[in-house]
Amino acid sequence: MESLSMSAKLNKKYLVPGITQPVYLMIDLEAKQPEAGKSRQPLNLGFVIDRSGSMSGEKIEYTKQAVQYAINHFAPQDTASLTVYDDEVQVLYPAQHVKFKDEFKGFVSQIFPGGMTNLSGGLVAGYREVEKYAAPDRVNRVLLLTDGLANRGIIEPKRLCGKVAGMKKAGVTVTTLGVGDDFDEDLLTKMAEQSGGNYYFIDSTDHIPQIFAQELQALLAVVAQNVKVSFRCADAVTVTKVWNYPPSGDRVVEIALPDLFGADRKIILLELAVTPSAEGALSLGTVAIAYDDAGEKLEYVSYGLDLSAAATRDRELLEQPEEQTVMVQVELNRTAEAREEAIRLADAGDFDAASSALKDRYHTLDAMECLAPEMRPEVALELRHLHEALAKIDAKDYDANLRKKMSYHNYQRRNTKKS
Repeated sequence: MESLSMSAKLNKKYLVPGITQPVYLMIDLEAKQPEAGKSRQPLNLGFVIDRSGSMSGEKIEYTKQAVQYAINHFAPQDTASLTVYDDEVQVLYPAQHVKFKDEFKGFVSQIFPGGMTNLSGGLVAGYREVEKYAAPDRVNRVLLLTDGLANRGIIEPKRLCGKVAGMKKAGVTVTTLGVGDDFDEDLLTKMAEQSGGNYYFIDSTDHIPQIFAQELQALLAVVAQNVKVSFRCADAVTVTKVWNYPPSGDRVVEIALPDLFGADRKIILLELAVTPSAEGALSLGTVAIAYDDAGEKLEYVSYGLDLSAAATRDRELLEQPEEQTVMVQVELNRTAEAREEAIRLADAGDFDAASSALKDRYHTLDAMECLAPEMRPEVALELRHLHEALAKIDAKDYDANLRKKMSYHNYQRRNTKKS
């Protein structure tokens, strides 16, 4: 049985011949839940922990609890390392198979807060430990936790993102975890997305163990790696926009996705410009997927789906309702774009314009009628996020916490993650 199932839907299947029309294509990937007792890929994780002065108190204590919880779930075939950083970087536990969990936890208990934040130094040192055991049949990942801004070593966002891009090419991904209100959410988001890892905004310190557990459970259930989706355009079709994941190519558009884990779901949305030349059946192109099944044999899987529509002048066919599941995703992604613009405007102090951008999206989503039951919770959640942001922006109460929440909601939308 394939680890991933793929489906493709169009918002409409009947088009007018002779004119260019927009068509939306939703590619939906769903990962199967691994069977109970089935062997998994070994973990090769590097824990990289910020121990700067601002991590004192509950932050560092909850972080210790989280790392110790994670190590309890390691098996003898798994490898782990522990790197800490403030002004200086120290590898407390070099990469090795976790045979003695209490020994690892003992080093965790020795983490105490210190000085500044050499994020780049900690990241590179942690990567080098993971690199020692990196292999295609392992889950190779750095888990980087911080609560502050990079103010030692490499501090330029572009150079830091370049570092993680290089790590990805070497087969190592980076998950970033930002705690509190003082870290750079734009940087941590870009680092995670460019490396194929995850990003978490940890609003409350006591949520640190919960978030670590969430990430660990995902890594323990990876079902597909090196996932690539492509769309080959037919002659009448041009891709004008891709939401959610960065594309490459023109007539053949390719999208690389992060690892998928059990019961995971990813949605890719494309806007097409379609120009049928005459009435009749119309080929739109082919959607294909290729990935390494994360089972014992790391089998390579690939298959495709042909897409078609019809050109007609039959008014009754042309006036058929659009596919609701596709249009809901279109509107949710447009809302994410509006929220990004609202962040930019609020950063500049233009709260009225920021509020207007969000209100427009709120009214659009709120006016969507006759939603199927399975779509209502997602739209309702988005309306709640918009309402909460609007209340604070209208009160001129735009702060670092709200900005992080808005940015995090957009990250979750792009990566089809649940709030």
